[in-house]
Amino acid sequence: MAKKLAESIDLDEDTKASFLEISEKYDNKAKELMQGDRKSGFEKMKASEEEKEEELKTILTKEQFEKYQTTLAEMRPLKPPKRN
Repeated sequence: MAKKLAESIDLDEDTKASFLEISEKYDNKAKELMQGDRKSGFEKMKASEEEKEEELKTILTKEQFEKYQTTLAEMRPLKPPKRN
């Protein structure tokens, strides 16, 4: 998914390499967090996503980051309604 995102944002080669490195780092971290208790894993994953976005802001322009967020939202499936 990270490669597809990088391509949709039109990054130069250096920025693309940094983007993929950051994405891989946080993808691996997410996998580790989901190994144990899923509820606390989801909470920690949300914090990790925020860290990732802050790190991405350091390498992307404002326009690139906005495009990243838009593309990411389009790629994520809609959540089904909660059951009671």
